[in-house]
Amino acid sequence: DILKHFQREFPSLEDFKAKWIVINNGIYTARFLKNLANAGDKLRNTLNISKEYFIFGSFGRFMPEKGFNYIIEATDILRRKENPSLNFFILAVGSGDYEREYKRDVEGKDLLHLFRFMPFSPNVADLMKGCDTILMPCIVST
Repeated sequence: DILKHFQREFPSLEDFKAKWIVINNGIYTARFLKNLANAGDKLRNTLNISKEYFIFGSFGRFMPEKGFNYIIEATDILRRKENPSLNFFILAVGSGDYEREYKRDVEGKDLLHLFRFMPFSPNVADLMKGCDTILMPCIVST
C-alpha cells in the first residue's frame, strides 16, 4: 500500500500532524471493464488496415524512460525477417518531448508504413480494447 510506504519513508511528516488522504489515480476503470464489441474491427477501420494485421498498441508519454525506442528497434528486426505472413502494425498514442525524434527514427528506418502516431487522448479505452496486444517496454519503474 503506497500510503504505508510513504509514511515509512517520510516519518518526520508525523511531526506536522499531517492528515493522510489517499487520492485515487483518476483513471475511470469502468471504461476498461465494459465489453466493447468489435473494438478491433472499429480500430482497423479507423486506421484503414486489414483484418490480417496484428495491432500492437503503445500508450504513454514519448520519453526515453518509457522505452519506445525498443519498439522501433523490434519493429525493424521483425520487418527484416523473411516471413511474408508476418503482418503487424504499431499504434503509438501519446505526446512528449521525444515524439519528433521517434517519428524521425521510424521514418529513417523506413518503418512509417507500420506505425500510426496519434495524439494523447484521455479516452484511450476504446483504442486499447481494439489492440491485440499492448506494449509497455518501460525501463524505469516509478
